[in-house]
Amino acid sequence: GRSLQIKGTIRPSSPSGVILAHGGNRAGYSVYLDEGHLCFAACVNKTRTVVRSSVAITGSANFEANWNSKGEVFLKVNGKLVGKAKAGVIRHEPGDSIQIGADLIQGVGNYNTPNHFSGIIENLTFKYPSGT
Repeated sequence: GRSLQIKGTIRPSSPSGVILAHGGNRAGYSVYLDEGHLCFAACVNKTRTVVRSSVAITGSANFEANWNSKGEVFLKVNGKLVGKAKAGVIRHEPGDSIQIGADLIQGVGNYNTPNHFSGIIENLTFKYPSGT
């Protein structure tokens, strides 16, 4: 397993939608809005772990989702940690491609596909941090 980091700014015009998804319900991850709450879902060996912000997002928000090499997931909104959990480690690259603004094939999170995002996604970055 290696670490990954997803960061960006969202200005949603609807309360639900996928910002970024990679993989499916067997192995993958997704950052999405669910009734205004930002969520980070991680699927490992068909087991889904979701961290969810307790406060709904209103207006523009910066987010950061991290999954470290120990299998821990973290979610930050506007620089504040809003959730963390132990998800485990994916041993191989997820099968479905990276998708931005929807999850078109097999849903990673607790939503029906394609779950299109409505609004603006800015400065979206996805990376594997150095040394992981």
